[in-house]
Amino acid sequence: MAILTKKNVKSVALTEFDTQGLEAVWIDAMVGDERVVVGSVYINVGKIDEIDKLEAVIGKILGKHKSLIICMDANSRHAMWDSFCSALPRSSTVRKMGEKLQSIIINHSLQLHNNHGEITYRSGNSKSSIDITLSTGLNTHTSWKTTDDIMQTPHKCIVLLTEAPASDTQYEADDWKNFDWTKFKNLSSQVIRDLTTDWASSDSSFEDWALSLQTALINLQEEIMTKRRINKHSRPWFCPEVKKILADLKRARNKMKRHKSQSNIDEFIQAKEEASTKIQKAKDKWVMNVCGGIQNLSDSEKWKVINKLTGDSTSTCVQPIKNENGEYLFKDEEILKVMEEYHILKTTQTSNLLTNSTNQPTSSPNINNIATSPANAGSSIVIPELPYLY
Repeated sequence: MAILTKKNVKSVALTEFDTQGLEAVWIDAMVGDERVVVGSVYINVGKIDEIDKLEAVIGKILGKHKSLIICMDANSRHAMWDSFCSALPRSSTVRKMGEKLQSIIINHSLQLHNNHGEITYRSGNSKSSIDITLSTGLNTHTSWKTTDDIMQTPHKCIVLLTEAPASDTQYEADDWKNFDWTKFKNLSSQVIRDLTTDWASSDSSFEDWALSLQTALINLQEEIMTKRRINKHSRPWFCPEVKKILADLKRARNKMKRHKSQSNIDEFIQAKEEASTKIQKAKDKWVMNVCGGIQNLSDSEKWKVINKLTGDSTSTCVQPIKNENGEYLFKDEEILKVMEEYHILKTTQTSNLLTNSTNQPTSSPNINNIATSPANAGSSIVIPELPYLY
């Protein structure tokens, strides 16, 4: 069993929930502001006792954590998630395992994400839904789907998408591309003339003059500047031509929805294919333009452009640390506070303690209080112990 994460995911392995006789891996992970325990579990065929062990582990996890996602090859069948199990006798082991698993779902108020009746396993003429996804405590909207497994195994690939609550994806930005520099030149000349007149009749310092000039030019810029709405998910190749293509496609789709005649359907399909081709051409054109300017960039800038084109990112996040109480801290603010307290505040206190101790006579030397003798007090050096946080 294994759980793989991207580099922008903060995660730690929760080995405290490892149980003898249960194949499972658990991690505590945070993506954005959402923190959740994720488990990958495999229940062996016919091993009904492993479901009892799973229930015990779930109880321990929910006793310490609020959110939980379980991705599981359950090898258990129940009508709650597997509509193909009705042909099996209720006395069969696989049905009994399904009954036990259903009671776990109910007892712990777990949400079952499977689409009822959707196949997750197919081998020859055999098909079933033995792979299930459970969760609790999630504050996001989720969607569940299956895709073909590129490894060509009998199991379908399961994708659980979590989305944050809907928020405004657009924001305003200064439209420097269409800034009226001619107007700015003419008006700024008058502004500077007015300022020089005021400066001539005042006793202000050079700093005040510079500040008044800066304020006046910023106010003039804001007066002339126009704003534009930018979508956070914008693509750099989305030029006005591409926007027109998408608008035409939207009209064709709405027309087909209002009247699903064969001609409208054919028109929409043709518009969709043309839009896809034109958008790809626009993207290719943008890529070629970006590549054409790479040769004039420095080595570091070249790699930035290459990573942008390939969608690759080498950035990593600060990984969680464990505090004195054995709890993991995930948020950067919490980690920074602990690091400051440990490395800065504690070191400062240790330094002050050692300095004070050297100013008082002691009956016996202490190796922790390192200081020179009074004869060499003028060149005394106190070296506090520098702790490290692992």
